[in-house]
Amino acid sequence: MNIVNGIFTIFNGFLVVVVGIIFCCTIIGLLWGPAVVMFGSGMIVKGFAQIGIGTYNAVKSRDQ
Repeated sequence: MNIVNGIFTIFNGFLVVVVGIIFCCTIIGLLWGPAVVMFGSGMIVKGFAQIGIGTYNAVKSRDQ
């Protein structure tokens, strides 16, 4: 299940990054747009970590 959640988290992270980049093009967005982009990047990293954990657990349970 972690693998599926990881894929969705990566997808959501890309969407957040795109929204942050779009908001960086506005005057008000210059204040908080970079923070949104960093948050989206963190979501992408978390998604890859979830995929790694899910893969590890699947291999570990298969070997037992």
